[in-house]
Amino acid sequence: MRSSKPIGLIGATWNQQKFSYQGKCLQWINQRYAELDEDQRRPVDAVLAGSGCEGLFSAI
Repeated sequence: MRSSKPIGLIGATWNQQKFSYQGKCLQWINQRYAELDEDQRRPVDAVLAGSGCEGLFSAI
């Protein structure tokens, strides 16, 4: 059974069903982020700041 988790996004609630390829997508994003050096991460982190997505990369 698929489930979803609503999130707040720019003052609205977004609710998307999970999809089977989601884990692979997240793994790919994490790999690419890990390949960035500190100077390359800085602008990415600035865009992510306050978005709620920055937690995806906190362990990297």
